[in-house]
Amino acid sequence: MPTPLYAGHDQPSKPSKGLDAHKGLWFEHFFNEYDDSWNVNGENAKKNWIKTVEGFCGDKDQLETNAILQRQLCTDLNGKSKAFKNNWHFITGMGNPHPVENGMSWHPTLGVPYLTGASVKGLVRAFVEEWSDLSSNLKKEMIYRWFGSDHKAPDKQEKENQAGCFIFFDALPIKPVTLHTDIMTPHMGNWYSDGGEISSDTPRDTKNSYAEALPADWHKPVIIPFLVVKHASLQFSIAPRPHANISPEDIQKELPEVMKMLDNALEYLGGGAKTAAGYGRFDSDEMAENKLKKEVKAKAISKIKDPIEAFKALINDMEEKKIAEMFGKRFSRTKKEFSDKECDFNEIIKVLIEGKRNMINNWKPKDKQEKNTAQGKAYIKLSKYFGDS
Repeated sequence: MPTPLYAGHDQPSKPSKGLDAHKGLWFEHFFNEYDDSWNVNGENAKKNWIKTVEGFCGDKDQLETNAILQRQLCTDLNGKSKAFKNNWHFITGMGNPHPVENGMSWHPTLGVPYLTGASVKGLVRAFVEEWSDLSSNLKKEMIYRWFGSDHKAPDKQEKENQAGCFIFFDALPIKPVTLHTDIMTPHMGNWYSDGGEISSDTPRDTKNSYAEALPADWHKPVIIPFLVVKHASLQFSIAPRPHANISPEDIQKELPEVMKMLDNALEYLGGGAKTAAGYGRFDSDEMAENKLKKEVKAKAISKIKDPIEAFKALINDMEEKKIAEMFGKRFSRTKKEFSDKECDFNEIIKVLIEGKRNMINNWKPKDKQEKNTAQGKAYIKLSKYFGDS
């Protein structure tokens, strides 16, 4: 029997810790715990090898950039995006073949675990089918309209398949995830494989006797390690399908409903594998969501060529404290920054006062202590322009 291909060659013992490391490639192609007969080396070989993949996974900048681009694309299609974080372990692609018995779905370029768009679509459909409180007819119509088929089984379909009216994007991590080794301990394998053929009449000297197949607590547990995602924030995006067999107005009316179904499905059903055991539950990630919204808006504002129009868009959602700092203790620096852009600073002040006059009036200092705050300093600087606005 030929020895493993890597035998006799120099080889790494674990994946690189560099930012550009692709742990998915390591996990899929570099299992090196075989002996010369292609058998796995010992009981702990699988667990020890999985531990080489543990830790942080994914490049922070690449993941953030990808999340922003996906959200922008979804917005351009009049869709919606939302960030969720898992509240316990999460695993995807567990049924993929692998020498350690349980696989993982890895994004081919980002090198992180993810949920495919097809998985997200199936998850939402499962929630609609099993948990929606709609009447039977309305539910059937909704399933056909949203997902393109009225029944999963082809022989039970009453209508021809069509493209559903929504696009379900891959759910991808927004930031690096943490990988961890988990275990399961099945101890009734004979019952699952032979229980249906065993009875009390089965001879006791057979290999699979009644006592061996009986689901009882005297069987020795089989420890099976597998890789899980411990901490992850994923972005889920759903958009109307262009040229769907439903008007754009009607699709927009139903988009909030499908997002609500997604929210409920992630909370109560879970995404990925082993959901019946509590894996794959997700909650809204408000912190990541707010950060993404700000970054997407900042990117859009950066494309506005007119600095006055860009400033108008910028101050709409800018935090009060940041505005106060810009036009208080950093007044001279702010003025220089706009002057460097060949922008009339008086016009910037005019836009600010017209848009935020009430807020600035509330900054008027009542005593010496308030004069030294960011808001107090900004009021003193800006109040000089009140008569010109």
